[in-house]
Parts: sequence; structure tokens; C-alpha cells
Amino acid sequence: MTPHRKSRPSCLTPITRRRFAAMATAGAAVALAPGRGVRAEGAAVLRIGHIQPLTGPSAAYGIRARDGAIMAVEEINAGGGWSDAQGNKYQIEMLLGDMANDPKQAITLFRQYATDPQVIAGLGPTNSVGYVPLVPVAGQLKLPLIGNGSGAPIKEWNTYNYRINPVGALAVPVMLEIGRETVYGEASEAVMAEAAEGLIREAMQ
Repeated sequence: MTPHRKSRPSCLTPITRRRFAAMATAGAAVALAPGRGVRAEGAAVLRIGHIQPLTGPSAAYGIRARDGAIMAVEEINAGGGWSDAQGNKYQIEMLLGDMANDPKQAITLFRQYATDPQVIAGLGPTNSVGYVPLVPVAGQLKLPLIGNGSGAPIKEWNTYNYRINPVGALAVPVMLEIGRETVYGEASEAVMAEAAEGLIREAMQ
């Protein structure tokens, strides 16, 4: 599936994706790097390639992630856009692609985004079926990828991959401890553990 693209306006003075990745490494993964954008009717635009499973077994997760991202983009743009450290204003344009719960389709979409020099980063997928195989591809193509849902273990990270959600190995023990101490008590710990295992299994789909 080819992601929807708008016509390409004239370019701003570009900033490299490598610089974006360096900023993300320093803790600014969600604070988009300035410069690599396009101008449309006088406004600077930052373009992000968003990949989600909008059909198939993981569609429920992908649709929620897509809708949430759309709401966030609309809110940011309606508020005047995003401002960089120099005070320059940017509107955000999000390209949407359906990986259909197929890792090969996720890679194809990501490679298509990487061919557009105005795409500064990829977002998603929420499911591990799509996110895990994209980790090495992001490093090869040098296009930053921000995961927003997958909690599966990654054997080898690179500087172009980031994950904004906690993984099960860290989140589940904390959740169990808080639940035991504040709400449920020790008698319910087994029930909570079983529920947590179910959530992890769903995240791995």
C-alpha cells in the first residue's frame, strides 16, 4: 500500500535525520528537530510517516493509535503549530500507512517514507509484529523510528530507534506492587499477574 502524500512544496534549509536522532538520544525524541520541513502557503511543515495495523488481527490497537495521533496533530496545528528553540513555527503533516499486520508491509511502507527527504521520522507501529523488524531497517536507512506501543524485547538497538512506552519486564512488576499495596491486597496478586500476562501476550501479537 502506498501512503498518502501531498504535493511537495519548496524546501527549507534541511537538517539531517542524523541530527534528529542525536536530539532524540539526548531525550528530545518527541521534540521534533527543526529545519527539515517543507513550506506550504508560507507555513513551515514537518512531515512524519505513521505506520499502523489498521486492518487484520491488531487493527483495534492500530486504529486507536492512529486516531490519537490525528487528534494530537490537529490540536498542535490548531494551537499555532510546534516551535523550535529559535522560535520558528511548524505545522505537522502526518502520512498514514496500513501495514495490515504484515511485517513485510511495514518494512515496505517505512522504505517508502525514507525515500521522501521531507519525512523526518517514522512513528509506530503499536504492535510488535511491525515494530521489531523495523528496528534494524531504521538503522540501515538512517530514518528515526519512534515506537508507540510495542513492548517486545529488542535484541540489538541502534541510535535511530526509540520507544516511548514502558516494556512489560519493567511495567508489570511495578503495576503488581502498586496494586498489592494500594488497592487489591496480596490475595489478588495472582489475578493481577494473570491479567498482566494476558496484556503482554496481546502486545506480542
